[in-house]
Amino acid sequence: MLLLHFDISYSEDNNEVTTNRIIKTAIEKNLHKYYIWKSLLQVTNNKINIKDPSFILSGDNFSLENELVKTIQSFFDVPNDSFKHPICRFPARFFWIKSELGLNDGIFPDVRCPELEEYLQRAPAEKIYLVFVSENVSQPSSMMGHVFLKLSGYDYYSSHIEHAVSFYTIIDTINIPLLIFKSTITGMNGFFSLLPYSEQAKKYLEVEDRNVWEYELDLSEESKMLMYYHIWELKDLQMRYLFTGYNCATVIYNILSLSSENFSKNNNQLWITPKDVVKETYQNNLIVGTKLIPSDKWNIRMLSEALDNNSIDYIYNLFNKKKFEHLELSEDITKSLYQLELITSYSNYLYKHREIDKKELNTITNEISKATEEKIPQIPYYIDLSQYKSPLKTSDDSQLGLGYKMKKGRNNVKLYFLPASNSLSDDNREYFNENFLKLGELSLLINEKSIKLESFQLYAMKSLIPWNKFVKGMSGEFRLGLEEHYDKKLKNHVSVNVSGGIGLTKKISADINTYLLINGGPGYGKSRFYLYLYPEVGATIYEVMNMKTTFSYKYVYNQLGSRDFYHDFHITQSIFWQKKFKLSTSFERRFNERYSDNTFELMFHVYF
Repeated sequence: MLLLHFDISYSEDNNEVTTNRIIKTAIEKNLHKYYIWKSLLQVTNNKINIKDPSFILSGDNFSLENELVKTIQSFFDVPNDSFKHPICRFPARFFWIKSELGLNDGIFPDVRCPELEEYLQRAPAEKIYLVFVSENVSQPSSMMGHVFLKLSGYDYYSSHIEHAVSFYTIIDTINIPLLIFKSTITGMNGFFSLLPYSEQAKKYLEVEDRNVWEYELDLSEESKMLMYYHIWELKDLQMRYLFTGYNCATVIYNILSLSSENFSKNNNQLWITPKDVVKETYQNNLIVGTKLIPSDKWNIRMLSEALDNNSIDYIYNLFNKKKFEHLELSEDITKSLYQLELITSYSNYLYKHREIDKKELNTITNEISKATEEKIPQIPYYIDLSQYKSPLKTSDDSQLGLGYKMKKGRNNVKLYFLPASNSLSDDNREYFNENFLKLGELSLLINEKSIKLESFQLYAMKSLIPWNKFVKGMSGEFRLGLEEHYDKKLKNHVSVNVSGGIGLTKKISADINTYLLINGGPGYGKSRFYLYLYPEVGATIYEVMNMKTTFSYKYVYNQLGSRDFYHDFHITQSIFWQKKFKLSTSFERRFNERYSDNTFELMFHVYF
C-alpha cells in the first residue's frame, strides 16, 4: 500500500501544494469509491440522504469524488473558529483519510476541539451494542420496531456510563393518511440524539411496553473508532426522516457498514428495516453476546406460559387475598423458580402502577427471599431469555406471491406484493403475539380478459394479544385502503374502506389461539357511502411439519339497518420452508339466504 509521509510542518505557504498532492494521491487510490467513504456520507444506492451543507460540502455539485476533494481541502482551512473547524467537525473522515494515506498530524493546522473532547470524555465507547426494540403494530411510530446503538464505558470520573444513539421522528398527527404521505413522500423532521441509555430503556420498557434486545458487537479498534467519531459527525444536522427511505434502520445500518464491506454490498435493498439491521449484523459475525430485557407485561406473560393453570390461579389468589406467608411452591426446582419469578415480576408491576405501596412490596420481597432460601439451591442462577421470540428467527419483512385463484367460476393468475411486513397466515411464532402488519399490500388478478385490482391496503394491522389473568390485554384491528366488498347478491365491487375494531384473544395452548373481534367502519363503493359491521371469530393453529392453519368466520352487514348481509367463512393452510418460502391454499365461502359463492386459491410466496 502506498503511504504518503509529509514531515514538514503546516504553514500557509505550502498549504496549497500539500493539499493538491494529498488530493491527487487520494483520487489515484480511489478513496471516493471505498465502502467506508460512502458510509461516512450516509449514501444509500448512490443517493445522498443528508443535504445539510454543514455535512455535505459539495452540495452544489455533489459526487463522491467532489466531496472527498472538498473535505481534504477543508482540513487545511486557516483556523478561525476552531470549535467548528472541519477537523473538529469531521473526526471520522479525518481519522480515515489520515490512516489510508499515512498522513502525519503535523502537516495540518493546529486546532483545538473542546466540544469533541468533551464528547469523548462524557460518552465513552469501550463497548458498542446494537439495540433492537420490539414492534408495536398498534402504534404507527413503532410498528416496524426500532433500532439504535448503545455506547458503554468509563468516563473521566471512572464512573461506568451508557448512552443511547438514536435517529427518530416525532409523530405529531393521528391522521394516518397524512402521516403515511408525510413519512413516505415529503419526509418528516428527523432527530439524531445522544441520551442516557437508562432513560431510553425505561421509556420503551415501562411506558410503551416494548421489549429490548441488546447485542454486544465484536468490532476492531479501527471500526469502533470510526463509528464513535461518525456519531459525533451526525449531531445537530438538518435531516429528513422517510419511513421507507431514510429511517432509524438506514442510519444505524450505514454506521455499522463502517465495519464491513459486506454491509455495503447489501445496501441496495428495497427497504432496510430494523430487523434487517439485526440479521445483517448477525450474518456478518459481529454479535458476541445477546441479552433480552422484557417489559414487565411481557415478562409476566412469558412466565405465565411456562406454568400450569393451577400455579397461575394460586399466584393470582395470593395477590387478591394479600396473604404471602408460607408460599406453597412446587417440589420441582425449575417450576418453583418460575413461580418465584412470576410473583416478583407481578409485584414490581403492581408497585410501578401504584396498585400496591412500598410496604406491601417489601413484605412480598421478604417472603420471596425466605422461600428462595428454602427451595432454591444456593448457587447462582438466572433465566436466559435471549433466544425467546428472537427477531433473528423471524422471516424477512417483504414478500412476493404468485399463484392461481378461482373466483366467480373464472380462472385467474394472482400476483401479490407485500413491501412490509407480515400476514396472519405467516409463521409468527417469533413474535410476542399473533398479528399482521401490511404496509402497501397489493393484490392483482389477471385473466385472458382483464387485469383487476383485488385489494390495496395502505395500512392494515391486526394484533391478537392473548388475555392474561395478571395484565389483561385487548386485541384489535385497523384497515385503510381498497378492498372488495359484496352486496346482498354477493356481487363484488372495490371499495375505499376504513375499518377497525377491538376484541379478545384466548390462548388455548402454545400452538392454538382463538379470538373474537367486533369490527366496523365506513366504506365508499358503487358511488355511495355506507357503513358496515362484521363481528369475527377465528383461530390460528400451528401444526407438525412446519404448517399453520388460520380460520375465520364473519357475519357481515354491508350497511347498518338494511338486509345487505352475508356470512363469510375463510380457511388457509400454510406450509413454511427455511423461513424463505411459503406455500398456501385458501378456501372462502360467502353465502346468505339466497346466494352463495366459493373461492379457491393456491399461492407460492418468497420472503426477501
